[in-house]
Amino acid sequence: MTIHTKKARITDNATAAPSVTGPLASLVEALKFCRPAISTEETRYYLNTVCIYWNPAGLVAVSTDGHRLHNYPLSPKGTPDGLTYQFLLKRDDVAKILKTYNTKGKQRDKTYAVHFAHPQSNAGPSTLLFAGHESFKPLDATFPDWQRVVPRDVLPSLHWHAEDAREVFNVLAAYDRGYAVRIAGNTEGGTGGTLKLERKHFATLRAGHVDITHSTTIDTGVAVARNFEVGYQAGYAADIVKAFAELHRDKWREERYGGTLVTLSLPEDDSFGPGMWRVGDAGAYVVLMPMRI
Repeated sequence: MTIHTKKARITDNATAAPSVTGPLASLVEALKFCRPAISTEETRYYLNTVCIYWNPAGLVAVSTDGHRLHNYPLSPKGTPDGLTYQFLLKRDDVAKILKTYNTKGKQRDKTYAVHFAHPQSNAGPSTLLFAGHESFKPLDATFPDWQRVVPRDVLPSLHWHAEDAREVFNVLAAYDRGYAVRIAGNTEGGTGGTLKLERKHFATLRAGHVDITHSTTIDTGVAVARNFEVGYQAGYAADIVKAFAELHRDKWREERYGGTLVTLSLPEDDSFGPGMWRVGDAGAYVVLMPMRI
């Protein structure tokens, strides 16, 4: 909208603000996947959210607590205008949406719409709209630059068949959250890459002691350029498996994965950098910061 005055022409960019729409079921899946990584640390209140992030590359839902990052791609209808937009959906609102639309029957034939406020507009905050005339206002804050922790130049990814990995992850899920998981690769024989779970407690780690009560190794058969070793907190790794299992609950339950792979990608230049976890060909992924072991 353009307003003409005697001395100037003022353009209101409110009408230029983009909007996206899509099936409500896909957004519910995204919020379920991202919910485990929502921070509960009140001092960094901007992380107590799921960020609906839109740029020319597409629309994604992102959450992070500073240790892990969950990312779920959405395929809405809408055309980005070359700018970047954020909508910070508050933790309580995420819980309300998931409670209200927790079944496919309640999601059927319903859509969501995100109306972003143009950064140069004075039209006020954007509004996330749902079917049933429910609306949610964004948190007035800025989400951190999450893309900088996503690995780009990575080692050859390590792969495990889902049916093999599930056996290992079942052991992992039974661990106390304060234990570590060690993943190591070696160049012996020209191939390597082993998934090895070792139960170690933080206290004994600090003292330099290792208390291994269970160890399982799976040979990935992936060639690696050099030796590496990385550790993850068992509780976070178990949450990753749970999130993917929920995302693929039908296949997971019915054991239809077949040749589906669990993939871990590590940074090429830093084995202690964040690792990216995926299951199958799904676009969703988790980035997990390592811990020293």
